[in-house]
Amino acid sequence: MILDKIIKYKESYTDFEMTEQQALASGEYDKVFIENDAIKKIERYDEFLLVEIIYYISTDENETEIVQQFTPLVSWRVNIISPKEPLETYFVERERDYRNNVLVSKARILYDAHGNEICGQNVNAVTDEPYHKGT
Repeated sequence: MILDKIIKYKESYTDFEMTEQQALASGEYDKVFIENDAIKKIERYDEFLLVEIIYYISTDENETEIVQQFTPLVSWRVNIISPKEPLETYFVERERDYRNNVLVSKARILYDAHGNEICGQNVNAVTDEPYHKGT
């Protein structure tokens, strides 16, 4: 159940918050949708064009439907991020990158117990095997 919805504007790839007016004037910003104190979706704009949607999917949502819904809206990609899964004293987040409704890449991100990113690993979109054994 969604109790609280907030929209924030930030400089792309930073945590610097800006007003909606500043964002719209700059043409390069992230529009961050927050539900129940957690980021649900980020719309990334570049030169006033929606280039990417980053979507934090919940376990009760259908990924294919979400990708099909967002793909026509973006010029570049839809990135789906699954809820963090526990792994001993760490957490793993899985990301999938779609372009034109086609899965083109996957990644796994490892976080410590405090939510700090430790490392990332790109994996083959088909086999789920890491590209580099050292990550």
